[in-house]
Parts: sequence; C-alpha cells; structure tokens
Amino acid sequence: VIKLYYKFVSFPLKIDKIKMDKKTQETYSLKKSIGSGASGEVFLVQSNTTSQKYALKRIKLLSNDFHLIEPYKPEIKALNRINNVHVIRFKETFISKKPKPCLNIITEYVDGCDLSQEIQKQKESKKPFTEVQIKDWIIHIALGLDAIHSERVIHRDIKPSNIFLTKDKIAKVGDFGISKCLNFTFEKALTMNLGTPLYIAPEMCTDDENGKGYTSKVDMWSFGV
Repeated sequence: VIKLYYKFVSFPLKIDKIKMDKKTQETYSLKKSIGSGASGEVFLVQSNTTSQKYALKRIKLLSNDFHLIEPYKPEIKALNRINNVHVIRFKETFISKKPKPCLNIITEYVDGCDLSQEIQKQKESKKPFTEVQIKDWIIHIALGLDAIHSERVIHRDIKPSNIFLTKDKIAKVGDFGISKCLNFTFEKALTMNLGTPLYIAPEMCTDDENGKGYTSKVDMWSFGV
C-alpha cells in the first residue's frame, strides 16, 4: 500500500505455490486468493488466535535490502492512525525473508465487492440504484476522505474499484498503493502523472518539473468524477 510500486517490482503469487514464512504461519492461516494488481497479490487470511478474517497483501521485493522500506514507515504509521468506519483499516505491516523477501500488509477484510463490480452487476440487472443508496455511498466516501485528509494523506487514486462495499452496502475507501503523506498542513505533493487517467485531476497531468504541486483537493476531483 504506500507508493512501493515505484521502488519494487512485484509478481503474482499462485495460491497453490505460496509458502508463508514461519512467523506468518504462526499468526495467520491462509484461506484463498482474493485479488491481484500491479503492486502485489491479496489473500484472505484468518487469525489463529481470534479467528478474525483479514486481507494480506504480499509484495515481492527485488532484494534483501530492507533499508529501502525506511522512507515509507512514516506513511504506514500515518495511515495506521486513520480510524474511520469508511476507510479500510490497517492492522500491521511486517517483512518476511523466506522463502523470498516480501512486504506483508495486513488490513481489514471487506466481505462484499468493490463499487465498480457493484455498478456492473446493476447494469446487467437493468435496474438503477435507488436515490437513497447513491446518497448513502456519497456520504460514506466523503466521510472516509475527510478522515484520510485530516491525517494529511492524499489518496491519489480514488475510483470505483478502490471503494469497497460490505455485504451491508457500507462503502470504505481502500488501496493506498500510490498515496502520499504530507509532513505539514500546507505542503503540496509534487509527483505528477499518477493515478488512473479517467479520474486524475488536471493539476496532476503535467510534465512540468517546476509545477506548483497539488493538495488533497485532487481526491475531491476524482470523487466528483
């Protein structure tokens, strides 16, 4: 989660071939693969002590140089401080060295689907969402973004596939793979051309290295789209 996409190359891990390191095995039981993307594969795991289900994202690292993780610790800690029902909660992050070096990120498990999948299902049913349901999701996402921005975090990739729904239709903002944590309130992010083209804010679409930067308002643009 955090902008590891730019520092590490990750590869899909097959569910029948994955080998969990001893520390992970002692804490979690691997259940199944529930998704994959550019920055890693996500598995459903269950705590061996509480039986609570979590999502485990494993990012395969290029080398054993774990000092590369140091710059991202402040952002992981910042995201861990976000405590809101409409944001996917982080539980813990740890490094496993065997059989191959991986960054492991444990988060809350959402038992539904993402918003893009929900929209597709609704299209196939040829029935519109109710106005009440749409209003509820707008409020949920807005509350989630407010919690994120209050911790000086810019998500930078708000889109339907990064909004996760519980079986009770509660919307939660997730997937902080290219997020940015600012050091102070009026700081601006400078990295350009991130995110998904259909949802990216105009101020992020520049090749000008001397650009003025951008703030959390870029998330609000994506939210509006």
